[in-house]
Amino acid sequence: RAHTVGVMLYDDGLVFRSRHVHDGARPSQQRDIFSSVSADVEPLSMQTVWAEIGSEPAALAQQRLRDLLADVFGSAVRESFGEPGRLAARGFDCYDLFGLDVMFDTDLRPYLLEVNSGPNLWVDRQGDAEEKTLRAVKEPLVRQLASWAAARVRQRTASPTLAQSLAIEDLTLVNFTRVL
Repeated sequence: RAHTVGVMLYDDGLVFRSRHVHDGARPSQQRDIFSSVSADVEPLSMQTVWAEIGSEPAALAQQRLRDLLADVFGSAVRESFGEPGRLAARGFDCYDLFGLDVMFDTDLRPYLLEVNSGPNLWVDRQGDAEEKTLRAVKEPLVRQLASWAAARVRQRTASPTLAQSLAIEDLTLVNFTRVL
């Protein structure tokens, strides 16, 4: 990856699954389109979904998702800042956390529906029944991000080398996969 540009995918994100049987012949915006927990929608961890579809299909879907995100975010960086290799000369780093709404079709092809600049990190606003699942997914995410940020702050070097940055990521972001 480029020195100052990196995109990491949290491996154990959330999936919102309808509690209703999907009828592909008669799609319903009310039944089939959702992005939060409700009486009609249950949260599942990505790991639960991957286990349900099996290891080979899950590996294919995960690789397709990583490829899609590398393409989207790689293009966004080039469009916004120019070639990533030139960013190191600017002398600063910045970090963002995005939430992504992705839909997979029946052939496990991912479609990026939305990039959220302010992802929902609440665990206790969806009712007691869902809090356990939400905590199990979101607490490690926040803990690892905080650990990574603290390690970067403790780093004495103002401009760490690529090897130093990658070592910190590998040590602290253990439930993440490097995409870019």
